[in-house]
Amino acid sequence: MPLTRRHRSNRTVARSGAQPQLVESLEPRRLLSTTIKIMPLGDSITEAFAPNESYRYWLWKSLQNSGYRNVDFVGSMHGVANGQPADGNFDQDHEGHSGWTADQLLAQLPQWAAATQPDVVLLHAGTNDIRAGQSVESTINDLGQIIDVLRSVNPKVTILISKIIPDRDEAAGIAALDDEIPSLIAGKSDGVSKLVLVDQESGFNIATDSNDGIHPNQTGEQKMAGKFFDALKTVLPSPTASAPSNTTYLSKLPFIGSTNEEGPVERDQSNGGDSEDDGSRMSIGGIAYNKGLGTSGNSRIDIRLNGRQRYFASDIGIDDESGDGGTVVFKVYADGKRIFCSNIMTGADGRQQIKFLIKGVKRLTLIVSNAGDGSNGDHADWANARVIV
Repeated sequence: MPLTRRHRSNRTVARSGAQPQLVESLEPRRLLSTTIKIMPLGDSITEAFAPNESYRYWLWKSLQNSGYRNVDFVGSMHGVANGQPADGNFDQDHEGHSGWTADQLLAQLPQWAAATQPDVVLLHAGTNDIRAGQSVESTINDLGQIIDVLRSVNPKVTILISKIIPDRDEAAGIAALDDEIPSLIAGKSDGVSKLVLVDQESGFNIATDSNDGIHPNQTGEQKMAGKFFDALKTVLPSPTASAPSNTTYLSKLPFIGSTNEEGPVERDQSNGGDSEDDGSRMSIGGIAYNKGLGTSGNSRIDIRLNGRQRYFASDIGIDDESGDGGTVVFKVYADGKRIFCSNIMTGADGRQQIKFLIKGVKRLTLIVSNAGDGSNGDHADWANARVIV
């Protein structure tokens, strides 16, 4: 639900200095993006129906729990069909379209891929083609063209191609399609864009892993997630370890000065309201954080560094406590020179991960502006904000 609490100006300035003046001179610096964009692509088996969470939920949990925290699920779709998942605490973006055939997915894929630029695609499609009486040959051809489209957008894309799960009503047709998937992969291998076979057929029991003979139940979703996770581990970089000793979270550093539209800047919690220490655990797009700075638009934080820090990094976005509301712009300054300015971000945009070179910088400034439309719902998080030597 969007925030409805009263918003009023309650600016605070640290005793160590007066409110600093905003400096707008621009100095370009290189944005270091290590986020890996993963597109789950398919039909209702990918999308799922409420209150099921989909295999995507269990896969997201496995990735996060294993330290793969620099992944971002992408797609034009969000959530599940016909309601909300039982647990929405995961990255819910995807490209699963209930009832769609592979040729229907193919028709829209150029637009989706261009918009999201996926690095990895989890492809599970063909069930509806066989159920609609289309031939195995035509379905394989459509899947091959899906590979071609993805490669035309990103020549180095990695595609995890599934042998699809069994279907109670079309067992022979699905089995025949699955038998052709390895040959499709062999024929499309090019040495640049990796194709990985994911055998979702093997070990999937339609009697116990599905409630309706078509879609996976929770057990089936977990099995699918496990297969995708095992395949992803072979293509993703090593998981992110816990913060090394040369990393310092900004919430542990004193401020030169700070201002905030609604109450004080909060450390390791969301902005909350007008009082100090009234926030909650930070969360952006269903991703929870234990470290960071909770602010509102408008806000400014100045932090003194010693010049030995090499990088500044953070996840930025509107806290989930604002719902889809809020409109803010994040800015980063290094010694008074602007090195980053985001697009206008809303609660529906999820997180953006940023990382910049700041070697030699003595003063780091973080600013959140309200995008010119007031501050209602503008609870903005600098999640995991940190400097790295």
